[in-house]
Amino acid sequence: TAGGVFLPGGSYCTLIAMICARYHKFPESKATGVNSPIQVIASSSSQSSIEEGMVMLGVGTENVIRIDLHQTTPRELEELIQKNNVFYDNVNLLLTQGTE
Repeated sequence: TAGGVFLPGGSYCTLIAMICARYHKFPESKATGVNSPIQVIASSSSQSSIEEGMVMLGVGTENVIRIDLHQTTPRELEELIQKNNVFYDNVNLLLTQGTE
């Protein structure tokens, strides 16, 4: 049973996706806020709307980690997550199709 919504533009879609991911991982955040650090790993070529969304969510732009998807191997991604002391549960990996 699939579903979906139409949204007016990429920036808004990115923000809604991050809000949905946050509510999925932290359902209580709607009432209590998020008390755990959240980081986003995103393609270096994806939109700046990711940083804008992080500002609107109150998480901050310093929690956006940009990577080059053409150069980063799965092992390097794993090392990046471990280096930043990020648990998988608190990582939102944003991939952008058709950016380049």
